[in-house]
Amino acid sequence: MKILVATVGGNPAPILRAWRAVTPDLTVFICSMDDLDTGHKGSYTQVEDTRAPAESLSGILALTPQDYAITLVPADDLTAAYRIVKALLAQLHTDYPEAVIQTDYTGGTKSMSACLVLASLERDYVQLSVVTGARNDLIKVVQGTESLRLVNLGEVQVQREMEAMLQHWRTFSYEAAEAGLNALLDGLNMDDLKRRVTYGRLISRAFQLWDRFQHQDALKVLSIYDRVMTPTLRAYQIDLKELTHTTPSPKLRFLQLWDLWLNAERRAAQRRYDDAIGRCYRLVEASGQWVLSFYQVNTAAVNPEPLGPTICGQLAIDMAAGPYKFGLVQTWQLAALLHDGPLATAVQDYFGVLQNLLAIRNHSLCAHGFDPISGPEWQLWDEWLHEHFLPALQQEAQALGIKRLPQQFPRSIEDVSH
Repeated sequence: MKILVATVGGNPAPILRAWRAVTPDLTVFICSMDDLDTGHKGSYTQVEDTRAPAESLSGILALTPQDYAITLVPADDLTAAYRIVKALLAQLHTDYPEAVIQTDYTGGTKSMSACLVLASLERDYVQLSVVTGARNDLIKVVQGTESLRLVNLGEVQVQREMEAMLQHWRTFSYEAAEAGLNALLDGLNMDDLKRRVTYGRLISRAFQLWDRFQHQDALKVLSIYDRVMTPTLRAYQIDLKELTHTTPSPKLRFLQLWDLWLNAERRAAQRRYDDAIGRCYRLVEASGQWVLSFYQVNTAAVNPEPLGPTICGQLAIDMAAGPYKFGLVQTWQLAALLHDGPLATAVQDYFGVLQNLLAIRNHSLCAHGFDPISGPEWQLWDEWLHEHFLPALQQEAQALGIKRLPQQFPRSIEDVSH
């Protein structure tokens, strides 16, 4: 069984051409309602004209009442018309599950045509068509040159779904983007579109791996496009290469710290505040360890003897004992005694604030408590980090000759595409 669903406007010629090309068993005419403001009749009069029935579409095509139906929609209300047409297509598929349903959007108002296209795009059992031909102007095709052209809905649907999957980038959800794009590749045989979907999938995978701190694996995926990278993507690749150096250095440790901070920002953007603050806690702790590494102090095994009796006394540790494992607070207490740089100063000047922030972290289930961290609590951490800690961390990096800071991940694939 074949069903034709066509929008009806003022010119019956395109619909007659579409009908004769399809020769449907059932025709559903989508027609405009009466205009209550002007009193003009809707386009349903093209289908059933009581004054000249032989000149109407039903008369010209010799349709009986069982051969066709009329569905009325508002002429210029896209939302309402879309809802009606979407329900119509679903009902036709339910009533005639084996039928071939073809929609033609040639006639009718712009809103009617748009709603039919949109509704058709959402139904994989619908074939879309349009009547076209030679033109002398932008108004209509030359009569007698009309022909029915099928629209490749598969390609349009893949493009729509690809764009929908890439919207996950807006929330840094690269894993969801990759999974969706990977599903689209199954059976896709349109070369250009397949290349674009593959590019989106692989770049999503690279950032997904990077987001998990799997830097080496991310670099391997990103390097697939080494010869065709945009300048923006190249900058990310450079950052990733620096993060994958195997030789420890003060610069590498700083880049790892900054990478951790950017990761925390992404978790906060997703409103995963417990995860964000967990990373920030590690950032503050690891930054102290980084500062102490300038003095060959390893907080995992602090030998008190080289520190001397004065510092050991201030830290309340026994010189004859050890080695000691220092946590975050002890790490920064020692850093304040050894280091006169901006980072130690910032922590010391706002140590009371930091202790309050640590109390927020400690009541998290990810730390020592059972309560989730709220948005306002995250804001307290974020403000302290931005106002005091991060500027000082950058100053420490600049003192080591580090001038360029890695950037946050992109929120749109357009930022890293040609």
